[in-house]
Amino acid sequence: MMPRDGALAGPLSSVLTPGQARDPGRGKMFRVVAVGLALIVALTASACTKSDEATSSPSAAASVADIDVPQGDYGWAAYGVAATLVPGQDSWTLDIKNASGEKLGAPGIYALASDDGHQVDATVEDSQPLADGAEETLNVVWPENFDPKNVGMVLLLMGDELYGGFERGR
Repeated sequence: MMPRDGALAGPLSSVLTPGQARDPGRGKMFRVVAVGLALIVALTASACTKSDEATSSPSAAASVADIDVPQGDYGWAAYGVAATLVPGQDSWTLDIKNASGEKLGAPGIYALASDDGHQVDATVEDSQPLADGAEETLNVVWPENFDPKNVGMVLLLMGDELYGGFERGR
């Protein structure tokens, strides 16, 4: 039987095209992928077994479950820092405790609007760096364009570092 239009003749003609009959690159590609995957698995396994090394993670991580957040208020806790934010008519109150083992930057607050995600910066009055073991109650003032009904998320800064988003009390 004579091949027509470059197709193979015989029983394999319906399965293989001329380029698939013998492709030496496929075997090499398979070996490269297999060796790469084996290397990734070996490196991951060795990294996971080095648990005896010391880490420099923050001490005494707290969680929001460790603080009492009344309905309508906001709470955040982790890394030994606990904060509650209580909404008020003209201003809000920030109660913050630092048990992180380190001096932290001055507390700051901002919100992301739920309608379009734009950022609204609050002013934390008399905000100063927070020494380890310090507890502060600070006044938080929002700009006039702030709508408390349009809060998507409220976030806590310590200095220039974003510490996390507050959870709303239920």
